Amino acid sequence: MEKFKNINMENFKNINIENVKKNIIERIVKTLPAIKKSIYINTKSWFLLLSSIFIISYNDLLNGLLTFFFMLFASHLFHYSCHLALYTNSVHIYHHKHHNYLSHISQMILEFCSILFFFFSKHVYSWLFLNEWVIIFYYLFYTTVHNINYSIFHVNNVHENHHKLLTLNLGPDICDILFQTKFDLEESLENTDHYTWNIFFSLIFIFVSKIIWSNATSFEKNSITNVFVFIYTLMATILAVLTVYFNFVD
Repeated sequence: MEKFKNINMENFKNINIENVKKNIIERIVKTLPAIKKSIYINTKSWFLLLSSIFIISYNDLLNGLLTFFFMLFASHLFHYSCHLALYTNSVHIYHHKHHNYLSHISQMILEFCSILFFFFSKHVYSWLFLNEWVIIFYYLFYTTVHNINYSIFHVNNVHENHHKLLTLNLGPDICDILFQTKFDLEESLENTDHYTWNIFFSLIFIFVSKIIWSNATSFEKNSITNVFVFIYTLMATILAVLTVYFNFVD
């Protein structure tokens, strides 16, 4: 134990604090202009997204904004973790290696289970800072952008570069800038005008769902909850089976 402590202390002593500060400052100086430029380019997308959050969570806007940005960063970090060489990541790795229906369907199931996991976290783990409606909104927005805009319509080469470079262009674009996982920080900032229909679709879905939920009886709410839990459990089970399967076949 004493030897272990000494090694740690030596490592700590060898850290050059000035170099660490310098590296942090260089990263900030390099990143800030790109963030400003990205926000300027995508003013319309940001306006629509933030307006949607306001509409969804007008009675507690701070909670809605906190949930949205939490989901934004969580999806980026989770996507990055999916590229680590772990047995649990076989579904996403298969998605990158193959271009077939199984690849796309398994990826959609992965997104469904991983993003909506936070929906259950509020109640199971008492993550009370999360807004359920914003989580569902973000899920619909994220999965439609990925699986329709990028995968079907190929709106730009941002996501295609991710499939070539794996740990770069993970998305969303603002997160790639902040975490410096952008393929080209200066020349390849994404124009996200193509988000427009995804935002409107997700917002309309939430708006209609909130009306249905608010007018539902207790019995109907319990029934909807049970159906949702059943679907999630089914998807999670399929995901677990696919994870094991892809570890053996690929």
